[in-house]
Amino acid sequence: MSKVEELTEILVNEIDSFEKGLRKLETINDKINNTTVKLELEEFQSIKSELVRELTLSKNTQREFISSFEAKIKNANIYPKWAVVIFIVSLLISFGAIFYAYTVKQDISAIKKEAYQKGIDTYDNYINQFLENNPKTKMVFERWKKSN
Repeated sequence: MSKVEELTEILVNEIDSFEKGLRKLETINDKINNTTVKLELEEFQSIKSELVRELTLSKNTQREFISSFEAKIKNANIYPKWAVVIFIVSLLISFGAIFYAYTVKQDISAIKKEAYQKGIDTYDNYINQFLENNPKTKMVFERWKKSN
């Protein structure tokens, strides 16, 4: 029987130690269930408010910069007014001179054609008059004309 008693004693000891462990786990479980986690949001709130303030300040600074930049662009004159006026006047004079030169060239061409025609007419009149005044020459000219 001694072995049965020993085994019983070991079994009782193991059950006791198991029950003690179980009690410890129950107390830890109760502590965990009763413990409340409390977050301290005050520090985060202060950081958040500081960031919001800095963002607002940055936004205002950017708006001021953009508005001043737009005002400068509106008031900026890239070229002085007198330079623009002179440029436009010079363009008008240039176009006027080109138009005048074109019309004069057209007139000169017409005058040249007219002068050429006058020269041809004068030449024909002179030859006809010469041939009428010189009948012998006229006969020679007519023979030459027929042969060619």
